[in-house]
Amino acid sequence: MTYNEYLFDLSEITELERFLASPDISEVEKIGLRRRLEKARKRIAGIAPPPAPVYDDGETESVAALPVAVVNHNGDGERSEQQ
Repeated sequence: MTYNEYLFDLSEITELERFLASPDISEVEKIGLRRRLEKARKRIAGIAPPPAPVYDDGETESVAALPVAVVNHNGDGERSEQQ
């Protein structure tokens, strides 16, 4: 698993937990969100966080420079990222 994939999964877990805590989500929607949350948690279960990329100047990537993972809401589990 790459560093970016790991960060994406963490971001997805955070967003799914936030959606599930919302009173505006129907029970039917929550079923799909819970399933996606379970899958995301399984993907990183027992995996140590990969090291951050190191560049030629010896610096690691700034958190602000990382792509922001956006959880799509169609429930198919596909990834999408925005810069």
